[in-house]
Amino acid sequence: IRARLFRAESWVKVMDKGDQGAFHDYLFNPIAKATAQYRLQKVEFVKRYLALVQPLKGTLTSDEIISPELNYKFKGKAQLLGMLLHTGNESNKSKLLRGYQWATQNEDGSLDTTKFDAFISRMQKEGLLTKVDYDFVQGVWDLFEEMKPMAQKAHKSMYGFYFNEVTADEFTTPFGRYRGGYAPAKVDPYANEDASLRAEKELLERSNNSFAFPTAGRGATKSRVEAYAAPLQMDLALVSSHIDWALRFSTIEPAVKAASKMLWNKSFRDSLSAVDPTIRAEMLVP
Repeated sequence: IRARLFRAESWVKVMDKGDQGAFHDYLFNPIAKATAQYRLQKVEFVKRYLALVQPLKGTLTSDEIISPELNYKFKGKAQLLGMLLHTGNESNKSKLLRGYQWATQNEDGSLDTTKFDAFISRMQKEGLLTKVDYDFVQGVWDLFEEMKPMAQKAHKSMYGFYFNEVTADEFTTPFGRYRGGYAPAKVDPYANEDASLRAEKELLERSNNSFAFPTAGRGATKSRVEAYAAPLQMDLALVSSHIDWALRFSTIEPAVKAASKMLWNKSFRDSLSAVDPTIRAEMLVP
């Protein structure tokens, strides 16, 4: 109980006898500095995201949007824009259309997107998809693209290689040509049992203290299996959560990995256990 109630900062002060010593330098300061950097960057990126959302004010209604072309009912404009985020590259778009069965596959492996194209065209003509909407979506893609080099640098430092990137694909609308971009292709656990089971498994495999562990996991950096397709999440809330994930992964994760190498070192563990056998498992690791 004493170990669990100890704050890391207080503990390293005790171990360093009140001075800035090795416990500060190798265990506490790197993570504290990374966390401060993450918070500052998050404020900046969230401000920029809010600036992108501002022109949409008053248009994100919850009125249902019925699509007879797709045999689907969108739960409002926000979900429609969440869907649009997956159309910035062929990989996401293919997974979206195949997952919801909004396209059929031709004999040569290409997709027949006639139904989906007809729906998008109607949304544009009826004014439910406007230039403001496409400018917003492109702004989100650009924001994600700007964060990618930070995540690549962190991934290389931790795993020794760069993760595979999904290439943006340009497309044309009545409002102009757009560069396209990437959005995290997360399967909707409410629409797909496989995704729900994976989420439950991940939850069960985590330690009891994992919700407080300042780590993002590898999530969006894992290579895709292109043949697999299931209904994707079409949720604008994923934008802010991906910003948070990318910043955590890029700033906090490398510091956590470096500190954890020490905590799993046998010589260090033995020395620490001789001083306090509970502090590592009950306070430092969590």
